[in-house]
Amino acid sequence: MKLPDSAKGFFIVLSIAFAFFYLACNKNINAGANKSYLSVTNISPDAGQLNIFFEGENLDSAGPLPYDSTTGVDGNPYLTAIAGVHNFKLGPTIDSAHLDGNIAMQRGYYYSLFAYDNVVGANSSLKSLILQDVLTAPNDTLSSVRFLNFCDTTLYVVLTNAEDTLAFLTRNITTSSAPNSFTYVRIKSASYQFQVVKDTIAYTLDSLFLSGTKIYNVYFKSSTGAPDQTLTKRSIRLN
Repeated sequence: MKLPDSAKGFFIVLSIAFAFFYLACNKNINAGANKSYLSVTNISPDAGQLNIFFEGENLDSAGPLPYDSTTGVDGNPYLTAIAGVHNFKLGPTIDSAHLDGNIAMQRGYYYSLFAYDNVVGANSSLKSLILQDVLTAPNDTLSSVRFLNFCDTTLYVVLTNAEDTLAFLTRNITTSSAPNSFTYVRIKSASYQFQVVKDTIAYTLDSLFLSGTKIYNVYFKSSTGAPDQTLTKRSIRLN
């Protein structure tokens, strides 16, 4: 049976609408099954607050990321993104990004990205370190800790409590050979006092309670300015 012209037009419009609906549904289904997870920490002292742009869209609904802070909340610092290779920018706006490149993430994997270094001055530029987070929890008497040294030289880190004294050597991230150099260590769960030696100067830092089964990134950074050089630490609990 031959359709009238008006019916043909309606059929074409309906077919196009169905095609768009089908593609949109499949896109959403694929996106939902193709997730990666990304934590971002801003350690650049002069980059200002950083927006996180993923394929041109702002990934963090909480707004720009201030200096010395991390996305999300303690125990879940991750933003959800689509796995694969995507354009990634960090900056005050998408058109004035300090960092502009591609990021590759595998489905179901968790990552921590650290934006560091100065952006003001000759030959200065925002740099980034991205690490895969292994969220396999240790047993209830242990914590997993990864030490990250964003200072300009090697650090000696000494952890003490009433029962133990633990010492670690942490190299500056720019002198470490590869991201897989930054490994986790298992430490007995307890409250520890931190002392860090940098260039023969010892810094006593705030204590940190390491909870059983929990996983941490602990990073150190220093700044030079009047009247003193300072060294600080901050911990990010990943689970």
